[in-house]
Amino acid sequence: MKLGESGWDQLVEEEEQPLGLGIHSLLAHDEVESVTFSSNLLSLTLDARLWWDWQYAAGWRENIRTICFPAPGMNIGVMCSKALTDQLVKALTDAWLIYRSPARGYYGLLSITTNDTVDNTTVPDAATPSGPLIETSCQNNRLVIGLYGKEGYATQNGIWVNFYGQMIPVGQYSRFQAYLEVRQGRVMMKWSGSASSDRKSGVVCSVDGTSSILSKSL
Repeated sequence: MKLGESGWDQLVEEEEQPLGLGIHSLLAHDEVESVTFSSNLLSLTLDARLWWDWQYAAGWRENIRTICFPAPGMNIGVMCSKALTDQLVKALTDAWLIYRSPARGYYGLLSITTNDTVDNTTVPDAATPSGPLIETSCQNNRLVIGLYGKEGYATQNGIWVNFYGQMIPVGQYSRFQAYLEVRQGRVMMKWSGSASSDRKSGVVCSVDGTSSILSKSL
């Protein structure tokens, strides 16, 4: 069992000690009491109230326990308040908010169920071009570029990145739309423009160091 291991180089590992924001958001939440990680025959329960205590963190290894039956893959159990549980169920199942569900985008990666009901993990319609013009790839990751609607009206979030299931909108006012589905490597988004001007002229996508221009403002 390994927590916090990532694909960053050794210098970043030593200086930043990166840990996934998903785990941090669980352990740092006021409504969470404890989080249990289980894999194969090992289990580790962390007291969320002591998340910021470095001395407690230093003794995590001593809290690892052996369980009777192997846990397939990685299982994460959370003890939390009923209020937080109700909010999570609403975020995943409320018909009025389904387009904003955090499960959207994880199709093909995760099977998510809430109270024995399968959740919708498809990509939101608003994230993909209504009038696709080009479908290509960026470092073997699917990339679709097109117009926003048949009339080509401008939109604020012209670019969406599906980063291993997480839907990330890029705020750029444009008549073009782009949808990048990252399933390999790490992606970096940056604005391109002249050094003498603050005007942002486009968005550059870089996956593992190779760049492609997703759009240029008109």
